[in-house]
Amino acid sequence: MQLPEMKSTLARASWLVVTLVTLTFGIEVKLVTFDGTDATSHHFDEWEDPVMGSRSYGNWTVDAAGQFGRLRGVVTVAPRPATSIPHASPGYVDVGTDGPFPDASLAGLGDLVLMVRSTTPKFKGFRVAFASGAKFPTYACKAGGSLPLSSGCWKAMFMVPAGTEFAEVRVPLNTFSDKWDPQTGMARKTCEMDASVCPSVEALKRIQRIELWAEGYSGDIDLQFQSISVASSVGSSFVV
Repeated sequence: MQLPEMKSTLARASWLVVTLVTLTFGIEVKLVTFDGTDATSHHFDEWEDPVMGSRSYGNWTVDAAGQFGRLRGVVTVAPRPATSIPHASPGYVDVGTDGPFPDASLAGLGDLVLMVRSTTPKFKGFRVAFASGAKFPTYACKAGGSLPLSSGCWKAMFMVPAGTEFAEVRVPLNTFSDKWDPQTGMARKTCEMDASVCPSVEALKRIQRIELWAEGYSGDIDLQFQSISVASSVGSSFVV
């Protein structure tokens, strides 16, 4: 075999190895952990529905020994008085943190991955959101594109499986939208309806803020999570 042919063969073999490794193991970029790692350790603040008539409340704690964060509380969907803020949620609790976060674009448009458990797995109103390129990230993650200058915060729903152990929950990035209803957290436009509301690989490079929500349904809530990351989809052929 001539040298040029050998180099070409080695190059193809190297590409195949990288592809197979990526297909088998995928790429995962940790954004949030509670294990003391500097790049992924963040301070979370707990928020409650501030509008008059709210009957929702929450409590945020960090279990340093167990290396997880915990949001507990009660969400009550309450009718709003006529003087309340337009588009205001009828009840929610959430926690959020600002970046900087690691560049997650290498994982491509795969999944946002949560390691979670809950003593209230039947609650249907768990949501996760992240902001990128937003002029005011916290504001964007409250208004969801329904008010001026509030685009750039993508939100999606997720369910937590029953059980006492932490479980991996994968939320496909193509289920996120930055046009959602502030009263329920549900998308007004989906990726299938309008590609402009979908997150992009570019957005994953500079995530500004991450939030976890309980909203839209009444009930006790207990959400515990060990980590948040972005990972290539199972079976993805994304290659770097």
